[in-house]
Amino acid sequence: MPNINKLKQYEFIATGATGVGATSGSTDSLSAANSDALITTFDTVNKTVSVAYSGTTVTLATKYLYTYDFATDGGAVGNITLKGPALPANFVITNAVFYVGTAITSAGSAQISWGTSSSATTNLLGAAVLGTNGTAGGHQGVPDAATVADWVKTTAESAPVMAITVAALTAGRATFVIEGFVQTTDTSS
Repeated sequence: MPNINKLKQYEFIATGATGVGATSGSTDSLSAANSDALITTFDTVNKTVSVAYSGTTVTLATKYLYTYDFATDGGAVGNITLKGPALPANFVITNAVFYVGTAITSAGSAQISWGTSSSATTNLLGAAVLGTNGTAGGHQGVPDAATVADWVKTTAESAPVMAITVAALTAGRATFVIEGFVQTTDTSS
């Protein structure tokens, strides 16, 4: 059962998205006066709301969190599926960032990349030596929110991966965040 206070918060976001201009803290839901948008679903797992506009269904902005930890995931050359939920089909990725908490290291010249699936391992971060991607701290992937032309859309549900090439890893821990929304054609009449 969704928390009604959380639902009202999303109703406010949806109301604001239609340009109605409700004030902060408002519990105004979508009504006949602002019915160009209608909440169609509330996902209690991901805390997202789908809003139907004329001809299109848009899920309001969602963030997905993923982790990599050498201690549990290893670091052999190949693809490592990141821990976290699968990205839904038709998810438009507007921003991809990652934070390396423990430097990602290798005894060789390892490279890492990051992608939306095992068949798309570089669309969120191209392969680069660890000195670029493996250092402790925050890193910007592709796309970034400011560059709309770089946004990526999934075609099917997929599990993001970190790809390791050239040499195995010896240590590292990182958290990855993917931001975006689902957009599909509205088939309702």
